[in-house]
Amino acid sequence: MNDIINDVNELKENILKSSEYLNFKNSEKKLDNNKEVNDIIARIKKLQQTIINKEDKQIDSNKEEVELQSLYKELETFSDYIEYKKNARIFNNLITSIQKEFEEYFNSFIL
Repeated sequence: MNDIINDVNELKENILKSSEYLNFKNSEKKLDNNKEVNDIIARIKKLQQTIINKEDKQIDSNKEEVELQSLYKELETFSDYIEYKKNARIFNNLITSIQKEFEEYFNSFIL
């Protein structure tokens, strides 16, 4: 049993050392330090809340929807954001692949 736990811990360490994870964390750090991007994200979150509140009260939110789309487009102009999205997708694909391998393996016991 301890060997299996050790192998799982080794897998975890390998993931934390992987280029996929390191690139993701590096781009996340860059994004966290980008004041302009963070300001836009804060405005997006605030607008999303406004839209939800208006929709709950059945108030027209078209103006806010247009503004929200504009902010998303603006966000896509920042290289830090684009790099973060790319690296997040790559890292998520790695994790998803690992999960799928485990799932298929454990399902083989059941069938």
